[in-house]
Amino acid sequence: MKNEMDFIEIYDGALSSDKCKEIIDYVDRIDLVPGIIGDGAGYVVDRTAKDDWEVPDTFFNNETFVGNYISKILFEYVRTYVGTHLYLDRIGTWGLENRYNLQKYNPGQGYHYMHCENDTKERSHRVLAWMVYLNDVEDNGGTYFHSYDKVVDAKQGRLLIWPAHWTHHHRGVVSETQTKYIATGWFSFIENQEAEEVYLTPVKDSTDENNLFQKPNPLEYPLHYRPGMGTENVGGFLRSMVMMLRPKRILEIGAGYTTPFLLEGLVNNERVFDDGNLSESYFKDYTYDGKLVVIDNQSLGELTRVEGMKDIIDSRYTEFIEGNFEGKAEELYKKYGQFDFVWFDCGGPEEYLHFIQEYWEYCSHYIFFHFTYRDGKPNSNHKIIRDNIKGNPVIIDIVEPHKKRQGSITLVKKHIVRDH
Repeated sequence: MKNEMDFIEIYDGALSSDKCKEIIDYVDRIDLVPGIIGDGAGYVVDRTAKDDWEVPDTFFNNETFVGNYISKILFEYVRTYVGTHLYLDRIGTWGLENRYNLQKYNPGQGYHYMHCENDTKERSHRVLAWMVYLNDVEDNGGTYFHSYDKVVDAKQGRLLIWPAHWTHHHRGVVSETQTKYIATGWFSFIENQEAEEVYLTPVKDSTDENNLFQKPNPLEYPLHYRPGMGTENVGGFLRSMVMMLRPKRILEIGAGYTTPFLLEGLVNNERVFDDGNLSESYFKDYTYDGKLVVIDNQSLGELTRVEGMKDIIDSRYTEFIEGNFEGKAEELYKKYGQFDFVWFDCGGPEEYLHFIQEYWEYCSHYIFFHFTYRDGKPNSNHKIIRDNIKGNPVIIDIVEPHKKRQGSITLVKKHIVRDH
């Protein structure tokens, strides 16, 4: 019988069998490296403690299909976990850590050493640990939690989430006859991750500890944020653009951290700030009936489990369209007319090309494309935009100089507007 207070949550079927098999095929094609253990003093291969093979350099912001599959279920189920274990949303800002592990244990191999995930100063930022079993292991192969004398069996698609701290020391249960594949990683305090380097620094010449600018908050919607996706500055920027440009039809392709900002801007446009500087001619016979249309390939059921997203979906200002954006442009035009503000943040060159070919004539005014530079230079997405847009629009590249990737926006302003 499960101990209701062990804080070890099991979510069966979190990742589909097909996706698990796809990840295993990927692992088996990679040149694997031995797993290492250690801390800030150094890392070593110690087969007596940890005996496995791992995919090198696994980061969610590498944007592999593996990271996309796994991060999607993690963002869904961690909210379920927080809903079950109250007050996790009342600690410091935390989120999905960028680095994770893809591991393969051949028969006889295992993580032999009893350990927890928050066991050194260097790892003290870890809040929760997670693990996905990618295959069934029927001859042992699970995970043993010492304090609860509990073994969790390795079942394909099963997701585990548990506290990273000393209360949850655990080790692998070795199978002498079968191979085991897992993905595993952490949810951590965000300020201790790599992103700390790009946060605003405190006001050093202020003597007032309560100074408004001493502790700026880089994330307004932390539970919507995905580390490495490069949108922590984009959200506020898009909100400001909506409030300055006052579009009536906004199209967002790819729901996420930017969605609440776009909606905020749209709602704020109904409440015009009057400081005596308003144009009378602009407001003559004026009506504002803004609409935000969001296309995302997550199901509405999945999206409604994202904290705060149900309120956005249910808003009278929004329409969520489930599925891929391809093949929907003409139908949307018939319903809404042209979109005068577009935020496109979806996929790579193939998706960028498809969007331009299908949606270009149905867009007016402003189109914002994300991720058009890498290492300070235009990438293939940027070339697709330059080579395929029609007419003679204004193109402005906005590049964050402190980022290697996911730190750029290309703004396209069309000259020709076609009325509905």
